[in-house]
Amino acid sequence: MSITDKLYKITDFAKMCGVTPRTLKYYEERGLLAPAQIGENSYRYYSLAQIDEVSAILLFRDYGFSLEEIRAIMEQDDLAGIEQRMDMMLSIIGEQKKRLEEQEKNIRYTCAQVAQARPNLGVPFVEEHAVQRVNFEPVSLSPAHSFIINYLTDGLRNGTCFSMEDYTVCGRYQTDPQGSTVLSGKSMCLYEMGFPRQELVRKVADAAKREGIAASMVYCEMVLENVLPEKCLFQYFTGVHCDTAMGSSRLCVPLRTDTSGICSQR
Repeated sequence: MSITDKLYKITDFAKMCGVTPRTLKYYEERGLLAPAQIGENSYRYYSLAQIDEVSAILLFRDYGFSLEEIRAIMEQDDLAGIEQRMDMMLSIIGEQKKRLEEQEKNIRYTCAQVAQARPNLGVPFVEEHAVQRVNFEPVSLSPAHSFIINYLTDGLRNGTCFSMEDYTVCGRYQTDPQGSTVLSGKSMCLYEMGFPRQELVRKVADAAKREGIAASMVYCEMVLENVLPEKCLFQYFTGVHCDTAMGSSRLCVPLRTDTSGICSQR
């Protein structure tokens, strides 16, 4: 008997493939992989040649194919059908590549933010804010609810807007290359650990006023997320709200606070 003809018990074969015996039995139930032989004692035996089959199943699973699709691929004898399945695989790989590139972009963005935060943590500093397009959405929260902003500051390059007058929440923004709102110009920035607090918004706003920096709002976004609130890193920065949809790429939209303490546009 040659080595290729040798049969292996399911436990040994599973170790060779890097899976569990339960996984092999599941593949058998789904019609993907039948044992080379089933003994009188119902023991399952597999051959070395079947390692390639298991590898193919695992590869297709990594590519996002369902078990039903994998079975169809492995049963496919027609070359045209196989080519069609491979085209599907290339399409899935392309989508995965796009997601990985976006993840890499976000990681690099976070690394740059953390590198800037380390020497400036807790200390306001002036920065020339790069042009950034966002979509702005007014949010009506009374001063009593201004600290319920966890859901507003959700994800990279999304964040909460605070009034420069009473430091309460007045809106939220989301970065969008096609957004109608432009943030640009000199900005007062601050990096702090822990969830946003009104005293930190005031700290940034007061520093901007002392430096004579024009600003209509304080923006706040999460830079680094952590399960522990005190370990989360946030960036605060002042900015001028500009609405390109109103006929000018640099039209400033000043903000005011009404009698209820809610920030609104003039």
